[in-house]
This record gives sequence, C-alpha cells and structure tokens, in this order.
Amino acid sequence: MKYLYPTLIPILILFILFYNLRITAQEKILYPRKLKIGVVDFSKAGRGYKKFKKIIKKLKDEDKKRKNEIERLRMEAETLVKELKVLNPDSRFYKRKERELAKTKAEIKFLWNKYQKEMRELYTKYMKEIIDDLEEAIKAYGKKKGFDVILRRYLPIKQGQMQMDFNTVIYYDQNLDITQQIIERINSTTHASTSGSKISNPK
Repeated sequence: MKYLYPTLIPILILFILFYNLRITAQEKILYPRKLKIGVVDFSKAGRGYKKFKKIIKKLKDEDKKRKNEIERLRMEAETLVKELKVLNPDSRFYKRKERELAKTKAEIKFLWNKYQKEMRELYTKYMKEIIDDLEEAIKAYGKKKGFDVILRRYLPIKQGQMQMDFNTVIYYDQNLDITQQIIERINSTTHASTSGSKISNPK
C-alpha cells in the first residue's frame, strides 16, 4: 500500500489541475469578459481640435482674398457700363470700352470658377488632415486605455432643406462617450498648426 501513494500523488495533482482548467473554461463561457467600448462624436471632436480652428480661419482668409479680387473686377465692370451709357455707340472709344467690358466679364467668370475649385480642394485637403489626426489620436488612446472597440459618431448633415443622418451609432449610453478625452489628448499631443505656415494654392 505504501508503494501506491507515490503513484497516486501525481494522478491527484493532474486531476486537480484538469478540474481547475475545466472550471475556468466554463466561467469564461458563462461569464465572458465585458467589452470596453467607447464612442467618439467626430463633429464635436473636430470642432474642439485647435488645429481645426486655425484651418477654418485660414480658409476664411483665403476665401475673402479671392472674393475681394472678384469684387474689384465687378466694380471695374460697373464703371465701364456707366461710361458706355454716356458714349456715342458709333464712336471708336465706345467700341474699345465695350471690348474692355466683355473682357472683364469673362475674367470675372473665369476667376469665380477657378477660385471655387481651389477652395473646394483646400477644404478637402485640410479636412482630410483633421480626420487623419483624429483617427490616430483615437487609436493611440484606445490602445493606451485598453479599449476593445471605439465607435465613430457623426452629427446629422444638413444640405439646404434636407437633413441626412449618416450616424453609425444610433443610440449609446452617454457614459461611453470619450469625445472630450480625445479632444484633450489630441490638443496636448499634436502641434496645433497646419502642415505649412501659409496655405498655398493647390496645383
């Protein structure tokens, strides 16, 4: 009998280990780990980002500069129209002013279309920068804080009388909202400036 005990001890240890592993596996099935989920309101995060505010100001300045040039040409066109009203239509001077007016109007139309295209390109370029920065900040925050999932939420988009809601998150508990934490992180870790000191015209 005394020779049987040394044989039974390893078997007993294996049985205990197997039993504990079985219990642990069952607990994981019955009581799975709770996922850590966060939600970020992209619209709010963008507005709170210092770099976004600087970009919006630069875009407004660029738009104003272009509109001032258009306005200068419009005033020239108005002056030419007034001059034509007092001139003899048969005179050479009238014909010259008429050609100047046609040229000025064509230039206004060309510049308006050109400036509209440039502003759209600038807006797209810098909004992509903002989105890329936000996504990087969210990924870094999620990894650091041990999140399993971070969802993105947008506010409804309004176009004229129509409102389109492209939210990927319809409802969530406000305790899951980490937007403010993302704003604080991105403003503290990212240099709040655009990629250049001056916005240049896209080519």
